[in-house]
Amino acid sequence: ATRVRLTLLYKGIDFEAKAVNVKNKSEELLKLNPLGKVPVLILEDGTVIYESLPVMELLDKLPQYADTPKLFPTDPVEKAKAAMKIARMEPLSNGLCAYYCKGPEQVIQNFTKNLKIFEEILGEQPYFG
Repeated sequence: ATRVRLTLLYKGIDFEAKAVNVKNKSEELLKLNPLGKVPVLILEDGTVIYESLPVMELLDKLPQYADTPKLFPTDPVEKAKAAMKIARMEPLSNGLCAYYCKGPEQVIQNFTKNLKIFEEILGEQPYFG
């Protein structure tokens, strides 16, 4: 969900965030996403899109956001390289979740290692996503 929130802020897209308890999944959340995970994007026409990467890619391609900064390259090879970098950053987001869910003592060493990976990745690419 953090990646989508950052994407929306980066692109300057107004949004309404709704807090949900992912440990105690509501019927409403399960109706929107059978996996009971966030983020969930509900489009104006009622279409539901969930999982961070599909939401981010959609926001990058919707015509109403054509004038916003791009997250992903359009060249297929460059897009694949960007996807590899995103996959490499996954441990950082997992580390953040563990930090907030389990406490800092357990994960601080892992978090520091993953933060270094994240810094390397950001230095390598011209795109935010």
